[in-house]
Amino acid sequence: MSFRLGVWFLCFSTMSMVSLHPVYAALKYTRATPSIVRPLGGLGEPTSINGSSKNASDTVMSWINTSTWLNTTSPITQSQFTGKFTLLSFFRFSSIQSVHIIDDLKKLQQKYADQLIVVGVNSPRFPYEGTDTMLRESIQRYGITFPIINDATHQLWARFKISAWPTHILLAPDGTSIINRPGENLFDSIDSMMSSQIARWTSDRLLTPSRFQYSMTAPLRTDLVFPKKISADSERGRIVISDTNHHRILIASPDGKIISSIGTGSPGFSDGSFATAQFRSPAGTVVKGNRIYVCDEGNHAIREIDGFRKTVRTLAGTGSMGLFTMQSGTGNSVQLNSPRDITWYKGKLIVAMSGWHQLWQIDPTTGYCVPFAGNQAETLFDGPPSTSSFSEPSGIFSDSRSLFIADSGNNAIRQFTSTPTNLIETLVGRGPIQFGDVDGSSSMARLQYPLGIVGHKGKLYIADSYNHKIKVYDLNTGRLTTLAGSGIPGHRDAPKTAAQFSEPSGICQLENTLFVADSNNHVIRKIDIASANVTTITLTGVPAITEPSPSETSLSAEPTLVVPIQHISDGPVTVRFNFMLPNGYQLLPNQPPIIRLVTPGDSSRLLATSIDSWPTISIRPPHAIPASDGITVTGMWRFEIDITYLRTNLSDVRTASLIIAVPYESSVDGNYSVDIAHSIRPD
Repeated sequence: MSFRLGVWFLCFSTMSMVSLHPVYAALKYTRATPSIVRPLGGLGEPTSINGSSKNASDTVMSWINTSTWLNTTSPITQSQFTGKFTLLSFFRFSSIQSVHIIDDLKKLQQKYADQLIVVGVNSPRFPYEGTDTMLRESIQRYGITFPIINDATHQLWARFKISAWPTHILLAPDGTSIINRPGENLFDSIDSMMSSQIARWTSDRLLTPSRFQYSMTAPLRTDLVFPKKISADSERGRIVISDTNHHRILIASPDGKIISSIGTGSPGFSDGSFATAQFRSPAGTVVKGNRIYVCDEGNHAIREIDGFRKTVRTLAGTGSMGLFTMQSGTGNSVQLNSPRDITWYKGKLIVAMSGWHQLWQIDPTTGYCVPFAGNQAETLFDGPPSTSSFSEPSGIFSDSRSLFIADSGNNAIRQFTSTPTNLIETLVGRGPIQFGDVDGSSSMARLQYPLGIVGHKGKLYIADSYNHKIKVYDLNTGRLTTLAGSGIPGHRDAPKTAAQFSEPSGICQLENTLFVADSNNHVIRKIDIASANVTTITLTGVPAITEPSPSETSLSAEPTLVVPIQHISDGPVTVRFNFMLPNGYQLLPNQPPIIRLVTPGDSSRLLATSIDSWPTISIRPPHAIPASDGITVTGMWRFEIDITYLRTNLSDVRTASLIIAVPYESSVDGNYSVDIAHSIRPD
C-alpha cells in the first residue's frame, strides 16, 4: 500500500489502543471495538487466513520460505513450524503501542516455549523502518528474543489483511487462524486461548512439542547503550545523560568526565540512594536547582533525584502502565503511560506522555498529575489544549514563555503559548503520513519522526531522528534548515552535512554548544553552534556494568526442590521422578513431561521422556565429570521440568514448571539409580 496516499484512523478498543494503517478514505477518527476472535475446539469451525477451510499448504506453510528473517541463524523452515502454534505479531518500532507488547510476546514465548513459535512481523510506516540495519538496532534496543520478519513491502500485511499496529494472529498447528486481535494487553487473551487449544490439538495428535532454538544477539559492551535523552544543568555547567539500556542516569562534565552515576544498572523500580535505586529505560530529564526530574519510561513513572541527599524517590506513577482509565491523581496513586520527555514551565513540570498522545502537568511539590493538552486522538489537530491532538509526543522544551514539542508520530514541531493565544499551533509538519527530509518554509518543510528539541536565541534545534540529522527552525523567519548530518546513518565526525548520526534522539544546549544523544551509535556528540562542526565526546570514569552470562541467567531462579546429596556410580545412572498430581487431575493425553538438564557453562539439553510408566519418569542424565580410579567427584544436576495436566473431564488445563536441583557425589561404589518424589499442587 502506498505511503503517499491515504489517511490515518485512530481506533480505540475497550482493551487497547492501536495505530491504524493509511487507507484511501476521507480523514476521520472513530471509537470501535476491533477485536475479532475465531475460536476453535467446539466453539466454531477454524478459519484459514485466506478465508477457505483447513488447508495448511495455503495458510501458514505458504509464506514461511518467502520471508526475510532476522534474529535467527538461518531462515526458519516449514518443518520447524509443523506441529506448533504460531503467533504472528505485526508491528513497527516507531509505534509506542507496538513497543508495549514486546514484553507480552517474551512472556508467551517463555511460557509456551515447546508449543508456540512467536514471530514478529515488521510492517513499517517509514522507509527507514524497513531497512535491516534499523531492525538489527531495534532487536538489540528492545532485547528481542524471537525471530523477526522484515515485511518491508507489506506483502504479509496485505496477505493477512492487517489494518492496525500492532495486530496479532494466532495460528493453530495446521495453519488455521484462531485469533485475529489488534491492540495491547496481549498476554491474558492469548494465554487463556492457548490453555484450551493445547488440550484440543494434543487430543487430535497434531501437537508435537519441542523447543525451537533461537539465535540471540550478544549484549553490547559499550560505555553507553542506546542513550535516549540528554539535558543541560546550566547552573553548574554539566550534562545529564540517560544511559537508557543501562537503566541509569549519568552526570558528566562537558568534556565527558563522569561526575555521578545514579542507579544500579539493572532494570527495576526502587527508590533509595544513588547506588541502590533502580530505573527501567529512563528517558527525558530536566534539572531544576539541586533536583533532576526523570521520565522513567519503562516504569511509567516520574522520578526525582535529590542532588544534596543523593537519593532517588518516585514523584508520580505506580510502576505499571496506565490503560484507558486516564485519571488525574497524586504520587503513587496515579498511573502514567510511557512518559518520554519533561521540562519546567511556569512552576510546573510538563511531561510528553507518549503512550497517551498527550502532555501532562505535574506539581513538583505535591506530585499531583493532570492532563495538560491533547484529547488522546492520535493525529494532528491544533486548537485549545483540551481539544488539540498529538501523536506520540517525544521531545519537549520551554523557553519560559512557550512550550515547544517534538510531536514525533506527526513528524511535526508544535508550540503552546499561554498568552495571548492559549493555543496549540503547528510550526512544521502536516501529520502522520506527510513525512520526508525537506528544508524550506514552514509550509513546505518535512521531518521524519523527530524525537528531540531544544531552543537557543530564537532558534529551535531538532533531533530529526529518522533523517539522521540535526535541523534548525528559525522562529523569526519560519524556515527549516539542516545544521549537521548527511542523512545517511553512520558515525562520522565532520563539519555540517559531512557528519553522520544514527537515530539522534535527544538534544540539549550548554553555552554555545549542542550535545546530542546519538542513540544507535551509543555515544554523545558535540556540535559547535557557530561552525556546525561535529565531534564525539570521549567519556571517562564510566562505571562498568556487569552483565550476567547466559548460563548464569538460566541458573538464577530458585529451585522448587533441592534433594539431599546423592551418592552415584561412575557408570550409567537412572534418575526416576515420581510426580503426584492433585486429586481429580491427570496428565495431558499424549504429552509427556518436558525435562531439560541445565548445567553451568553449558546449554540446556532436552532429555527424552515417555508416559508409558507415568507417574514414574526414568531418565539417564550424563555425568558432568565422570569419576574414575576411586576418586570422588561432586557436582550438581539441575532439571527444569514442565508438566501439563488437566482435570479428568478434560477441562482446566494447567502447566507446572519445576526446578529440581540434585547434588551428587560420583564414585566407583555409588548407586546406579536416584529416586525423587514430588507432589504437584494446583496454583
